[in-house]
Amino acid sequence: MIRWLHRSRVEARDRLRNAAALQRLAGFLRLGKARLAPSLPARLNLLADSYRLLLATGRPDAAEKKLRPFVEDPPRAAVWRDERIGWARFGRPFEPGVLTKSIVLKPCLGPREKGVLLLSFEYNLPPLLTAPRVKELLRDYTIICATSWSPTQFQAVWAAAHLPDADVFFMLSNARDAEWWGRLNSGTFTMPLFISSWISPADYQPRPKDERAIDILMVANWAPFKRHWVLFKALCQMRRKLRVVLVGQPEAGRTPEHVMAEAEAFGVREQIEFRSRLPIGEVTALQCASKVSLVLSRREGSCVVVTESLFADTPVGLLRGTHMGSASYINPQTGVFLDEANLAAELGAFLDRHEQFAPRPWAVENISGPVSTRRRNDVLRTHALQRGQEWTRDICPLGIRPNPRHVNPDDEKRMLPVQAGMGEKYGIRFA
Repeated sequence: MIRWLHRSRVEARDRLRNAAALQRLAGFLRLGKARLAPSLPARLNLLADSYRLLLATGRPDAAEKKLRPFVEDPPRAAVWRDERIGWARFGRPFEPGVLTKSIVLKPCLGPREKGVLLLSFEYNLPPLLTAPRVKELLRDYTIICATSWSPTQFQAVWAAAHLPDADVFFMLSNARDAEWWGRLNSGTFTMPLFISSWISPADYQPRPKDERAIDILMVANWAPFKRHWVLFKALCQMRRKLRVVLVGQPEAGRTPEHVMAEAEAFGVREQIEFRSRLPIGEVTALQCASKVSLVLSRREGSCVVVTESLFADTPVGLLRGTHMGSASYINPQTGVFLDEANLAAELGAFLDRHEQFAPRPWAVENISGPVSTRRRNDVLRTHALQRGQEWTRDICPLGIRPNPRHVNPDDEKRMLPVQAGMGEKYGIRFA
């Protein structure tokens, strides 16, 4: 009885969390609350939340109309950064000018050739925009900010709206983001690349298909939106001798123990190996030794785990209808979309034919770090030349493992003193 209650509670909470009708209702409720907000910043914060929720469910027009003057009009758009609207939602204190998971990809080469600075993710915009000499930084550097969710947290994005002398690009998390982004002109630019498109193939040494000991691997933090319980429910109906490994880290107040309790409620705890806070090298080794990789979230950002799995030559199973940027990488060569209502049978069939997939060659040709670097260079070069700037040097090749890094050791040596010098010149420090 206790197990049944736990299972029912987990499933009910998940269905409420992912119900489109409830998200739409939440969007309209915030729209209504905005009319009663005691101040302009409070009203805009509610409107931005409403806009994000209603974009995802197809009814953003009312919120968009109210937001338009405060996004498209440069003087009024300054309110997002002047009032720090929505910055508290990141749940972490920040120190002005102190950036995390950020990297210089190209130094400033003169007054007509900007450098390139990459930020990961939106939570790095507040420390950047409050740096002591941010105006000089924006004059000398093009900023690229990777987004973490789709639709993004627009409050942080609009803090960069119409900055003087600024060239600010946002990397998308989903192909649909380009359409959503274009509805309001914030004076920023989008880059049709995901953060999940920067994996170096050399970091992955796949095991032969017939030597892979792990049947199912799921690399996902322990937050509820990752929906581990969906796998547990399917395992109840599958053969018992499968080796299933879950790799994660604490998130949203949840630890491995919370997910273990869910597995226990479904009666499959003994079938699963739980690994938490593993170094990236150990995660890679598991990915290279697995038959299939699963991601079961209904909505998130681009999801780098999908790309990592492909370079490990491990086919990926996603849920049909998921809103995830890397879902665009799934094709007959790389993986499958699974029906949640029939997951046990379809996952079993996926496992039975895992050797028929060849995801790594497709990934190397289409979404590897070198390929994405060329695409990013093309975007930045075209933009610079169109604005009368110069472009005589390309950016350094980038890799994500799991944080941004220079792929070439020589580039890292050249960029370290550049990054160190940004402290005195702009008040920027790389944590």
